[in-house]
Amino acid sequence: MTAGKVVVNGDVGMHLGAQMTGGEIQVNGSAGDWTGVEMKGGLLRISGDAGNHLGSVYRGSAEGMTGGCIVVDGNTGQEVGSFLRRGMIVIRGNVGPFAGVHMNGGEIFVFGRAAKRLGADAKGNGGIIVCLGEVEVMLPTYIYDSTYKPTFMKLYMRELKERLGIEEAERFIEAPFRRYHGDTAIGGNSEIFIAAV
Repeated sequence: MTAGKVVVNGDVGMHLGAQMTGGEIQVNGSAGDWTGVEMKGGLLRISGDAGNHLGSVYRGSAEGMTGGCIVVDGNTGQEVGSFLRRGMIVIRGNVGPFAGVHMNGGEIFVFGRAAKRLGADAKGNGGIIVCLGEVEVMLPTYIYDSTYKPTFMKLYMRELKERLGIEEAERFIEAPFRRYHGDTAIGGNSEIFIAAV
């Protein structure tokens, strides 16, 4: 998909929006596994849940999502944003294990609960994971740095609220965040921010 808009009133199966480069897909329901895989541009919005490997990479490929934006109002499965390079993934519910595994750029926002092995094997290049709810457990290979109010986070929260209509982002505009860096097991320089509210 390169342009235009598709609206689905109901649930969809696997591979929705895979490798799309533009346009918008609105799903008024839930989506299956491999949604938004290797997405390069456009907007994908899901009002329900999404399965495993959201915004991820097909087996054997070198990189996953390289652009665009995915918003899921519900929960997602495992390996969200695997091999993420660029683009934004927003999960308003809970996210399964291994979110951001092997990521090397891009942004993941989780408003609900983040499961274990968050950011495993993440390398860096400006990639961030922002947790606005509970984190099940941090990997020991992520090192705590400090708690502060990042200026850039205010910009992100305003964008989420004003451009994507995520009203709950407003309460985090002035929130302090705990910053961690890793994955140090591979010499990575990714960042995980956890809201300290």
